[in-house]
Amino acid sequence: MLPTTARKVLNPSLKALGCPPPVSREELLKLAWEIPPHTFTPPQNTRTMIQRKNMKLDYPASLSCRSTSTTHFPFLETLQVKKWRETGKVLVVMMCRFTDTGQDLERIQKGKKLKITVNLDYKIVEIENIFGVMKGQQEPDRWIMIGNHRDTWVHGAVDATTGLATLNEIGHGLSELRERGWRPRRTIVLASWGAEEQGIIGSTEFVEDYMTLLQEKMVAYINVDVAASDRDNFTPAATPNFRPLLERATKHASSSYHAGNFSTLYEQWQHTSKSMTPKIKDLGSGSDYAAFINMAGVSCIDLTITGPYYTYHTEYDNFEYLSEHADPGMKATKAVTEVAARIIFELSTEKLVPLNATSYSTYVSHKISTSELERDLTEEGIEYDILKKSLAKFVENAKEYEARRPKLLDDKSRKQMDMRRFNDQMLQMERSFIYPPGLPNRPQNRHILIAPSILNSYSGSVFPGLFDSIAIAKEKKDDPESDKYWNEVKKQLTIAAWVTKAAARALSSDVFPA
Repeated sequence: MLPTTARKVLNPSLKALGCPPPVSREELLKLAWEIPPHTFTPPQNTRTMIQRKNMKLDYPASLSCRSTSTTHFPFLETLQVKKWRETGKVLVVMMCRFTDTGQDLERIQKGKKLKITVNLDYKIVEIENIFGVMKGQQEPDRWIMIGNHRDTWVHGAVDATTGLATLNEIGHGLSELRERGWRPRRTIVLASWGAEEQGIIGSTEFVEDYMTLLQEKMVAYINVDVAASDRDNFTPAATPNFRPLLERATKHASSSYHAGNFSTLYEQWQHTSKSMTPKIKDLGSGSDYAAFINMAGVSCIDLTITGPYYTYHTEYDNFEYLSEHADPGMKATKAVTEVAARIIFELSTEKLVPLNATSYSTYVSHKISTSELERDLTEEGIEYDILKKSLAKFVENAKEYEARRPKLLDDKSRKQMDMRRFNDQMLQMERSFIYPPGLPNRPQNRHILIAPSILNSYSGSVFPGLFDSIAIAKEKKDDPESDKYWNEVKKQLTIAAWVTKAAARALSSDVFPA
């Protein structure tokens, strides 16, 4: 049930396409700001959204146009369309600059077609990526990078200035350590990306330009885009090898929970995840980590504390909103900064890179075994064992790899090259999931295991090429040429098995592993 103040603004009604009653811009904004924090949370499984972003529009089928008449918004502020199942109703949230005191909304309520004219100044401009570098002493050719985009829509106090604050504070801390004579083992790079909001351009261009070097030297990338849009829900996304490191880091970070009853961020994370093993999301493609994982095969983590974010990509995402509603006292931003700093410190100083192969293999194996993949393939007479055997070998080799870790650390006679080789195996394991032709119709997404699904480009999924192809084949079951869709499933199954076997081989100590 929506709060009364929210119902005044949002008024979910299928007949009226979920639009609020016609009001002036000032009245609408006044009502919108009356929604108390922590009382109205949009659904988390939203798949449809039209927003000020990079013009990727996805219209929900239930909101199809029913008239040829049009209306005109001369100045579009933001238009978000959100849909969820609640007594069969559709909710539409709108916040626009009005020029006709609500007449446009009245037309939409009557089922009229909406035509949006966006006035843009088309021109070519030069963007800049800015870097800060602290060279490592023992392994200067191995890089740890933390980054965030510098550009915003309008003020961008939450997105992405909270991340920029995190980046700057880590830079200040590294400067102080440098003045005291400290140097990391590996090189630390701080990256400030340009033009993320226009299509993740700055970081993508960098990855494309330095692809060969990144695949040779890059250990990991840490992303801090929206460090804090609220105080309560720590919702990191990462490649699975980050879990043990992330759990250690959160145990040393302060809690930002609004009720203030947790001593560490890890306890808060367990509470909001409702699990003793807190949740880590799969990486999608919604921020600057996308090119690093999807194109270069670099292990990545995205750190954020989230919650209701009413001002996303609007002029109302300002310091007042951040300091009074999203993150009073900057506690959440501080917590994320502490986690990021701890992760960077361990990655840049530990002799053996603290990323975990067993965490990776068991996660993937669990996701596949608990899915309906085997059933779907068996029903169509498709052999599943090819992937099953590859996954089993991946799990086996990952356990053997991690068993060598304490031995390497305990054996004082071990040479630096043995540790270097061990670390490089972790890097090569991640790179093994790169398939140069990419996912079907998406050559830029080359990581076969972790990539955005075609159903949701913001969130990620495991083996999206395989699962998406199965979903399409099921949808086309009555198509006269349905066989070609299941042939694509067989192809994606073979690719998934092949890259998984390659990852298993990367972890083996044999010269020519099976």
